[in-house]
Amino acid sequence: MGRTRQYAGRVNVIKRIKVGDRWPFAPVVEKNGKLVRDHVRVSGRDEHHPEGRYYLDWDTLNDPEAFVGQLSQNLSITQKTCCAN
Repeated sequence: MGRTRQYAGRVNVIKRIKVGDRWPFAPVVEKNGKLVRDHVRVSGRDEHHPEGRYYLDWDTLNDPEAFVGQLSQNLSITQKTCCAN
C-alpha cells in the first residue's frame, strides 16, 4: 500500500470560535502530530471550544504566484491523464 501524503507543511487547520461577542479564528492544538478535537490556542493557552467550525488555511494562498503555478501544474497533469490516447 502506498504512503499517505503529508500536508502538515502546506496547510494550517484553524477553527472559528466564540470569544465573548466575537467569532475569531484560532489555531487548532496538535499533540504528537495529531489534531486535538475541540482544542484551540487562545492567547497562547490551550482552551476547549466545542462550538464553531473548522477551516483549512492553505499556505499557497498567501503567495498568489505559487498558487497559480500549482494550479496550472495540476491542470496540465489532469489534461495529460484524461486526454492521452
